[in-house]
Amino acid sequence: MSIRKRTVFYDKTGGIIRFWDWALTTTDIGSMVEPFEANDRTTRDGGIRNFDATDECTRIDDMREADIGQSLLLLSGGNTQIHGGCLIPRTGR
Repeated sequence: MSIRKRTVFYDKTGGIIRFWDWALTTTDIGSMVEPFEANDRTTRDGGIRNFDATDECTRIDDMREADIGQSLLLLSGGNTQIHGGCLIPRTGR
């Protein structure tokens, strides 16, 4: 399976950018949401790995601004949440 396109969403309330926990991804087998941390460069043991922005596992093809409070429904088609919810605990907004 190859990733053909990845759209990352972000919220810019109060001038601070907050990336959503999920990205909209188009693959060989269709569209889906995937857990995605924009610009993640850490390894499981706390080290830093080489980062290649063209690698399909890290590549971002499109960025869209949207209210982070709507993320659970927007990626699910707007009716019922169909993915795993928030991945990273947040404070504040």
